[in-house]
Amino acid sequence: MPAVESETYRIAGIGEADLTLLQTWLADEQLARGLNIAARRYSEEEVRRYASSFDGRNSILVGIYTSDPRTLIGIATFDANPRHRTASWTLVIGDRRHRKEATVMGVCVTLFDWAFTTAKFEKISSRVAAHKLVLIHLLERVGVPREGYLRSEILSADGLRRHDEVLHGLLRGEWPEVRRVAMERRAKALLREQAAIGLR
Repeated sequence: MPAVESETYRIAGIGEADLTLLQTWLADEQLARGLNIAARRYSEEEVRRYASSFDGRNSILVGIYTSDPRTLIGIATFDANPRHRTASWTLVIGDRRHRKEATVMGVCVTLFDWAFTTAKFEKISSRVAAHKLVLIHLLERVGVPREGYLRSEILSADGLRRHDEVLHGLLRGEWPEVRRVAMERRAKALLREQAAIGLR
């Protein structure tokens, strides 16, 4: 897939050498809870099969890299409908050091630029477990519309409980304004993070 690069992040296909990072991330308890899966050490072959299950048209897997140095910090997936030019997306920031508001905002801007310009989707949507309030608030504070609330939609990782999901959708025409707000929030978040570092 064609790579897209901003000043800070690069969206590109995942290389074979980066698959070991996925193994490490999926064994992380905190990340696994966020994905609603059981944390475990997946084999190299299992991770390779997962990556190769994406066909690049109806299902797309991209790596999220820092621009300099070029390091994989997360992945995103798109479940696409080419006929309708829509896609459902997910985002995983695997590197703990980058699980911050400024990073999420910067990554989403680069990712959505790619989705609307390179992939030419006309709408992208996401389903977020209702207990993930931080991510829900981030989306809604920048103006991504909430489109629905799905009751008892998914099972917990242990299969003992059911969770609600919140549905958000973003149209291509809405993206410029949402992008502007996201960049403003990212700048403010960076200032807060830098101030916090200075206080240590």
